[in-house]
Amino acid sequence: MKSPSDMKLLKVSEVAKMLNVSVSAVYKWTQAGEFPAPYKLGDKEKSVSRWNEADVLSWLSEKVGRNG
Repeated sequence: MKSPSDMKLLKVSEVAKMLNVSVSAVYKWTQAGEFPAPYKLGDKEKSVSRWNEADVLSWLSEKVGRNG
């Protein structure tokens, strides 16, 4: 497992761009449990969501493998 300093964390807009989908699609898939959950950084009132790039790439690889 990589150390936290080796992880690349992505904003939702970066995830959406990577997958060529809308930001709302990323949130919809996440809420439905169909997409990796983001890390919540900060306190409850001012938290931000960030996705681990490796998790997103793994998910994408799995999806491509099923459809390929």
